[in-house]
Amino acid sequence: MGPEELSIIMSPQFINATFRAGEDWYNNLMERKRAVEQQAQEAARQNQLHALRAANANLWQFNSDLLRELSNKRLENREQSAALSVAERDLFLANAANAGLSSRLEQVTSPPKPVGAVPDLATFTSDLQASVQRAIANEQKRKADEAASAAMASERRSQERILAQAQAQAQELAQVRAERDEAKTGLEAARADGYRLQSEVDLATSALKTKDILVTALEAERRDNALAAQAIEAAGMTVMYVTAQAMEAWAAQGKAPMLDNLMTSHTKAGGRPMTMREYLWFATLIKEMKARDVPDHLIRARCPVDGIEDFLAREVVVSDRKVALTLP
Repeated sequence: MGPEELSIIMSPQFINATFRAGEDWYNNLMERKRAVEQQAQEAARQNQLHALRAANANLWQFNSDLLRELSNKRLENREQSAALSVAERDLFLANAANAGLSSRLEQVTSPPKPVGAVPDLATFTSDLQASVQRAIANEQKRKADEAASAAMASERRSQERILAQAQAQAQELAQVRAERDEAKTGLEAARADGYRLQSEVDLATSALKTKDILVTALEAERRDNALAAQAIEAAGMTVMYVTAQAMEAWAAQGKAPMLDNLMTSHTKAGGRPMTMREYLWFATLIKEMKARDVPDHLIRARCPVDGIEDFLAREVVVSDRKVALTLP
C-alpha cells in the first residue's frame, strides 16, 4: 500500500464514511429483524384470537343444542304425562261402566234360585266382566307399547342429534388444529428468518469490529509514524547545531575535526563500525523518540545499532582512527 492509498484510508472523511456506511447497514438489518418479529407476533396473536372465537362459537352452539334438547325432553315428558292421564281416565270410566253393568245385572236377577244351582245369567255376567277386563288390559298394553316405541324413537333421535353434534365438533376441532399447525409453521418460518437476520447482524457486527480494530491500528501506526517524523526533524536540527558547535570548538583549539573518527564504545547493527558523526545522530534520534513515546519497534527500525537498550547510558569512547575512504 502506497503513501497516497494510506493517506486516503487514514483521512477523517474516509473513516467517517466507512463507519457511517457500516452503521446504516447495521441499522437496516436491525429494522428488518424488528419488522419480522412484529409480523410473527401479530400473526400468532391473530391465530390465537381466531382459535378463541371458534372455540366460543362451538361452546355457544353446544349450549344452544343442549337447551333445545332439554326443551324437547320436557315437551315429550309433558305429552307422556297427558297420555297417562287419558289412559287413567279411560280405565276409570271402564271400571265405572263395569260397576254399573254389574249392578243392573244383579237387579235383573232378583228371584231367588235354588241352592246349588248355577244361574246362566251369573255365568254370562262373569264372562262379560272377564271380557271387559281383557279388553281394558289389551288397551293398556297397546298404549304402553306405543308409549315405549315413542320413547325409543325419541331416544334414538336424541342420540342421532348428539352424534351429529359430536361429528360437527370433531370437524371444527380438526379445523382448529389445522389452523394451529399452519400458524405454528408460520411462526417457525418467522423464527428462522429472525435467526438468519441475527446471524447477519452478528456477521455485520464482527465485520464492523474487525474494521474498527484495523482502523484503530492504522490510526495508531499513523500517529506513531508522525511522532517518529517529528523526532527525526527535531534530531536533525539538534545534530546540525551540535555539529556546528563542535566544529567551532575544534577550530578554536586548533584540532582536526573528529566527526569521522571511529567509536570503540558503540557499533552499528551487526558489529559494523560507527563514526562519531553517526553516534551523534543515533543518540540524538533515540532521545527525541523516547521523549515522544515512540514505540520500540520504530526506534529499532530507525536506529539500527547494537545494544540499543543501554546505548545512551554507555560510556562514550572515540578512537583516533578515522573511517577508511574508498575511492571510486
